[in-house]
Amino acid sequence: MLELRTFESFPGLRTALRELLDSLAASPNRFVLSTRYVARAHRLLRDATSRFEVVHVPPLSSMEVRDLMLSIDGGQTMLRDEAGADGLARVVHTLSDGRVGYVHAIGEALSRSGCAGCG
Repeated sequence: MLELRTFESFPGLRTALRELLDSLAASPNRFVLSTRYVARAHRLLRDATSRFEVVHVPPLSSMEVRDLMLSIDGGQTMLRDEAGADGLARVVHTLSDGRVGYVHAIGEALSRSGCAGCG
């Protein structure tokens, strides 16, 4: 969500993020927004209505990364043996910093590539 701050660099769009939050707050719908910029999110929502709630989600552990990669791949190509699976999960965990979206993207790319040497 806070990546939208880029719009503030353009004339006429300086209030884009504030207007977005006002629209979301006025909407009867529910939304889930995510960002890795925790301090910025708190600053932005400091004066917002109580309708907004900040939920801190810790990064995935190495074992959670392994489980997610298994669910993406079904164990077909990436994670053929225990030692290889644990090693690959540690590498992906390090590359992704435990962020679900990054783990998912890396896992899908590895799965599509066949990654025969990964496991």
